[in-house]
Amino acid sequence: MSTKTCKTYAGALIFFAFVASIPMASADVTSPMIKDRGRKYTEEKPLTSYYGTGAAGRMTEASELRFQAESLFTAGEWEKAIPVAKKAVQFDAGDPSGHLILARALTAKFYQQKGAIDEKLLTECLREWQLIRYHDADPTEQWEAGMAAKRLIKIARALEKEKKERMRIEEEKLQAQLAAKLAPPKQKVATTVSAKQISDEEEQAEWKAEQEAKPKAPATKEGADKSASSGELNPELKQLAARKKRFGIF
Repeated sequence: MSTKTCKTYAGALIFFAFVASIPMASADVTSPMIKDRGRKYTEEKPLTSYYGTGAAGRMTEASELRFQAESLFTAGEWEKAIPVAKKAVQFDAGDPSGHLILARALTAKFYQQKGAIDEKLLTECLREWQLIRYHDADPTEQWEAGMAAKRLIKIARALEKEKKERMRIEEEKLQAQLAAKLAPPKQKVATTVSAKQISDEEEQAEWKAEQEAKPKAPATKEGADKSASSGELNPELKQLAARKKRFGIF
């Protein structure tokens, strides 16, 4: 093999080794431009009177808008940068830099908000970062998008977990209320006494009181023999026998 051929092979090997050492982007490198998916970012119309009509005019205007949005974002005016960046993306959706500026501005606004989490803004931030993460061929921008998306995904998952917990608690409350409505009423133990029983008891108590109040007459042998010989009971004994028969206590 000639010296010239060896040098050629050596140069080729060095070239392929250099190419292999370059970190490859995980995006679709065959189509690095983010495609227009038909999403509407703004209702504003292109300034055709200045930039002209057609695709060239829109792309020229989008380039100017991207510059304005980036300047506003750098100055910390995120609220003003967002509509400008949205307009730039609307006019030239295939340029990743417009999506990158918009994602940065939306994320800055999201983290500056206080109080309850704005779920709509969170979804918008994630959508823009995911576009850059999977469709931008620039590895640096991909890495930035991946880190930003991971933080936002953690927030979204925590929010979803909190929602499920609230729904579970509400469902348990509803089930408890439904069970309380469908439960049979507790039966009360009957503690009432019949009117006849009360009347008999009162009459019995009165009779006892009367008997206790009466003075007891001494019984004589003559009277007892007389009653026994005649076979008749005196009125008091008759009343006593009637009471005994009725109440069974005497």
